[in-house]
Amino acid sequence: MRGKWQHGVIGGLAVYGLMVLGAGTAGATLQNSTAYKKTYPEAKGVSCKVCHLEAIGKSANLNTYGKALQAFTGAGQGKAMTVEDFKAFETDDLDKDGVLNQQEINAGTDPSDPKSVPPAAGS
Repeated sequence: MRGKWQHGVIGGLAVYGLMVLGAGTAGATLQNSTAYKKTYPEAKGVSCKVCHLEAIGKSANLNTYGKALQAFTGAGQGKAMTVEDFKAFETDDLDKDGVLNQQEINAGTDPSDPKSVPPAAGS
C-alpha cells in the first residue's frame, strides 16, 4: 500500500514540476484567469474564451481582446495580468461595436466580437 502511495506522490510531483518549468504560459494563463475573476467577480461565462478563440487558451489563438492585452503587456514577455491591467481596458471598445469592454464583460457578451452585444445595446 505504501509503495502505491509513494508512486502517486512522486508521479504527481513530477507532473507538477514539468508544468512549472515547461509551461510558463499555462501558469500565466491561470494567473490571468484569477486576476480577471478578481477584477470582474460578477462577470458571466468566464472562461479561456474571454481572451482566446477556443476553449483551451493557447498563445497562438488570441482573440481581439487577448491580442490587445498581449500588446499592452508586451508580446513574448509572459507577464501575468493584474487587476490594474484589466481595468486599463474597461473604457475601450476593442471590437468597435459601440459598447465599452466593461459593459460587455458585465453583461456576459464577448468584448472581441462586434456581433456579441448586450441585449439593451443591440436593440
